Amino acid sequence: MFRTHCRTTSKLCVVAFSAAAVIWGQPSAASDQLIVTTYGGVWADAVEASFAKCYEERTGSKPNISIGSSAEWLAQARASAGKPPLHVLMLGELDAIHATREGLLEQISADKVPNLEKIPAKFREPWNDHAVAMDYGGLALLYNKEAISEPPSTWEEFFKGIADGRYGRNVSLMSMSYAWGPSLFWFIQHTLGLDEDGAFEYLAQAHPNIYRFWSTSVESLNLFANREVDVITVWDGRAYNFVEENDWAAVVVPGPHTLAGSTVVAVTKGAPEAAWIYVDCVLDAEAQAIFSGIAFYGMTNKEVVYPASISDKVTASRDVVVPPLVEISAKIPQWIERWNREMR
Repeated sequence: MFRTHCRTTSKLCVVAFSAAAVIWGQPSAASDQLIVTTYGGVWADAVEASFAKCYEERTGSKPNISIGSSAEWLAQARASAGKPPLHVLMLGELDAIHATREGLLEQISADKVPNLEKIPAKFREPWNDHAVAMDYGGLALLYNKEAISEPPSTWEEFFKGIADGRYGRNVSLMSMSYAWGPSLFWFIQHTLGLDEDGAFEYLAQAHPNIYRFWSTSVESLNLFANREVDVITVWDGRAYNFVEENDWAAVVVPGPHTLAGSTVVAVTKGAPEAAWIYVDCVLDAEAQAIFSGIAFYGMTNKEVVYPASISDKVTASRDVVVPPLVEISAKIPQWIERWNREMR
């Protein structure tokens, strides 16, 4: 049994043995085994130690864990509607809105998932309980402090600095194809006071100074770990986790507010009943505290008690801006079409 293990001290992802079964590509597990998803690297470590362990303690069996990306899982759910190859998904916010609209997800209820009642409404309402946010993070800058001695204090300073060539061609931003890429595009508009056309004009100006638009979390950290770039946009949890093991790196969360991003948990139509047990584990306060202690993210269960070791690493909810997800989701096709035409 294997999984990708992308520890931040490594320049490349290596294969390591895992206590939980993890599958690649199309799942081939036994039909009675629960198949759940997670992102790679430290995120996978956190899932195994928290939600997967909770599920095993409750059921006596281990879930199969599929490592990949939100876009991949959404595509698989679409291709196999009613006969899901994956049972519990961890999706990007916008992907979950699409999956909800397309009828791919079961509705979550408190009778099946008791911990649902401990999740504030703002983390449930965008998806009408067909998906629930399990965590939240603030967008941060992970930078090489040997190359950048004075990081930007505001997002406006950072975005304008890219266009002005302040960082050379040593910057990497999220791609529009990444689950939260459209939210970043909205945040650029919001920060610089631009409309959609103005934001694309800004990107055209900044593009020569952007080394690469990254499309997966693992890709972003590999770019930075290999020192191909000096600064990347990345969620605060992953950034702080990287810095824990790399003393040449540092994190800054520019102000006055930063973009909020959440991973949501959802159950595909036709999934086995055991899926509800796993979702309840994902929303469990103790399991979320364990996850947070490893991944360094804020969690959504209002009863979570954060480990002292991360109390200064969780971006306060008052300091994040939640994008208008439903509005953004309607614009994604035209944004992606224009992005593919102008940014590649």
